This record gives sequence, C-alpha cells and structure tokens, in this order.
Amino acid sequence: MDKLKIFGANVRHYRKRLHLSQEQLAEKLNINTSNIVKVESGKQFVSATVLYKMAEVLQVSVSDLFREDTPTTSSQTDSNKQKLLKYVSTLTEDEAQFAFESIKIFQKHSKN
Repeated sequence: MDKLKIFGANVRHYRKRLHLSQEQLAEKLNINTSNIVKVESGKQFVSATVLYKMAEVLQVSVSDLFREDTPTTSSQTDSNKQKLLKYVSTLTEDEAQFAFESIKIFQKHSKN
C-alpha cells in the first residue's frame, strides 16, 4: 500500500476513534471537509503545518499517522474491547465475578 493510502487510512482510523466527523476534523484544522475526504481516500496530502496540527487534534504522533499496521489491527481490537466492556457492564456482581475468574483461568492456560 502506498504512503498516501496508509496515511489516509490512519487519519480515518484515529478520527473515528475520537468519534469526530470529517466536518469536525476539518473545522479543527481550519481546512475544507473536501480536503479530509481526499486525504482519507489517499488522494491528497496536507501541508506540514496541517500535518502537525492533525497529529495534535487526533492525539497521536506524526509518525503514528504513517504506521502501516495501525488501522486494521487496532480498530478490530478496539471494537472487541468496546463490545466486551459494554457486555460486562450489564452483568450482575456475581456474573461479573464469574466472568473475571473465567478470564483469569483463560489467561493462565493461554500463556502455557
């Protein structure tokens, strides 16, 4: 995958992680929404000034925006963790204790 596509996928990933719309990100960066659309689709890059501001707004380092392994693995992990947390919050105290003990047993056996 070329660097523009990687950069765009990472911008999309980190934007969504913060629950920002393309419009909201564009507003925070003082650029047009169409620029964000082009960036996320791997068709356009941004100036150095916007790049550093983008990293700040997305709460990542500039190098994170160019990492090749970020969106696919992290977004799935984040999604699974969010689902688990949502489910756990519905459990009774006894069910939560049982789930906790089960996870500890699972971790112990998966390390061996």
